[in-house]
Amino acid sequence: LAVAVFVERLGARRLTLTLPVLNEAAAILFLVAGGDKAETLRAVLEAVPDAEPLPAQLVGPPAGMVTWLVDAAAASLLGGEAGGAP
Repeated sequence: LAVAVFVERLGARRLTLTLPVLNEAAAILFLVAGGDKAETLRAVLEAVPDAEPLPAQLVGPPAGMVTWLVDAAAASLLGGEAGGAP
């Protein structure tokens, strides 16, 4: 299901896709920018066992690919090595 909703605080419409629609995609791209996203990005990518899942953690198309494009500020709290090209 796809629904167009008006977001009052943004003064704009947004297109909302449900999880079943997203998980049928051939490719999903997450674009994360800014230090204000760092804590949430860490929570999504370094999930705590038995914690309530965040919506982005539920996106995982069984026959598709998920790609994360993350700037340095958003990635600042992530542990471990970053993948991808240098």
